[in-house]
Amino acid sequence: MLAHPGSQGGDPMVKERILQNAVSNEGRRTILREAEDCYRNELLDDEGRQLLLVRKRLHSQLGLY
Repeated sequence: MLAHPGSQGGDPMVKERILQNAVSNEGRRTILREAEDCYRNELLDDEGRQLLLVRKRLHSQLGLY
């Protein structure tokens, strides 16, 4: 039996494809930037973390980020 478009059932792979297509490229870039920031913060010491925050703030102020 096929699921109706509005039903809760359906093929999970189709739902995943729909969700992937719903995320814009800009949204993906934002998600990637946030993930990279989290990753870098885990690897850096306190001084490196502070430098990264300053760099991020400058990029934001200059409209580069």
